[in-house]
Amino acid sequence: MQFLEFVERYQGLIGAIMTLVAAFLGFGGVIYSQRKLMAMAEMQRLQQKRDELTSFLNAVLGELSSLQGAIESALNVLSAQIAIAEELSGSGAGRKTQPRIAFRFATPVFDSHVDRIGLLSPDLSFKMSSVYGQFKGFNTQVQDQVPEMDPTLAIRIMRSVRDTLRKLSSDAESLATALTASASAAMARKA
Repeated sequence: MQFLEFVERYQGLIGAIMTLVAAFLGFGGVIYSQRKLMAMAEMQRLQQKRDELTSFLNAVLGELSSLQGAIESALNVLSAQIAIAEELSGSGAGRKTQPRIAFRFATPVFDSHVDRIGLLSPDLSFKMSSVYGQFKGFNTQVQDQVPEMDPTLAIRIMRSVRDTLRKLSSDAESLATALTASASAAMARKA
């Protein structure tokens, strides 16, 4: 009987305590679910960022592959031009030739997605900027502005351009290797 008297006497206090306990349990559930939702949203954001990085890397790799083919074609044209200049030089006819030094390399993927370069590591961003800067450097040259000259000088100039193209090819291959490794790492984190 004492218990019933206690409950009757402190009924208001017991009700308030029970309400507080229920409120704490309710708030705890809300806080837990909010944290869980925030963690899920963060995981989704990171996954989206990884997907964007992987997509960007694969697009640039495709473009680099195409550019490697363009470099090979340019080297073939340059070799033919050097052979022609060597023939002219050997003939002793005193004819002049215009050295082939200008090549155009289209970089639409890089141009349209250059804002995504920040997704890459600083080292990879530097390498990509350097290689694409070299491609852009070739695009600034205009063949029509190259004067005709003695074939011997033209040969030296074209050999220098050939060496620059070979270096660009090597740099592009190195970049492709680094991008492939980065894409593989991104895919591994995805799994």
